[in-house]
Amino acid sequence: MRMKFVPVEPGEEFTLPITRGMDGCQIMVRAFRTTHGACPSVGYTIGVRGRAQRKPEYQDLSQDELRTLAKQGTQLSFREETWELTYTGDTTVDAFSIPDNSPLFQVQVLITEATMLEDSDKARRSAGENSHMHVDHVVDSVMPRTRAEIVLVHVSARYSAKQTMNLISSKVNEEDKHRVSVAVSSLTGARRDFGRSILPNGLMPLSSMTRR
Repeated sequence: MRMKFVPVEPGEEFTLPITRGMDGCQIMVRAFRTTHGACPSVGYTIGVRGRAQRKPEYQDLSQDELRTLAKQGTQLSFREETWELTYTGDTTVDAFSIPDNSPLFQVQVLITEATMLEDSDKARRSAGENSHMHVDHVVDSVMPRTRAEIVLVHVSARYSAKQTMNLISSKVNEEDKHRVSVAVSSLTGARRDFGRSILPNGLMPLSSMTRR
């Protein structure tokens, strides 16, 4: 597969060159700043820009009137934008406190990391010192600010799949478990312990733990 790598800065937005099946809509990607040690890093938010629609205040004008306004430089149409998915990549929880990153909480799906899981000050401190996140950061600082579905990734390989699901399940409130999934397929014992509870995409819904 041939790919073109495009360097981006936080705040930059670009439109993907996808038109087939889009019916005039556009897929847009916006980069945002993350915090991963001394290395500059970004995450990405993906959204959809709808088809161009005439602004309500110009709906009843004639074609001649519209042409006149267009020649005067009046913007006659608009595109509704919805932000659908965010992927943070490796980051500390500080990325969620950057003012320019407030759109992260408006998406439908938020994919973020939870490297450390143990319920200890040492684990929480280790996560921050190594520029990662502890599951407590997600539960305490991120989830209360969004109603998005949460997908937890980048869990440390020190945990088995069973440990991972048990530790995360113990942290998340019952009323929020339906919107949390965990990437477990690469963790030790995933298929042995959970089998068909793991979805084809490698995720396991946290709500499935309550049915076991």
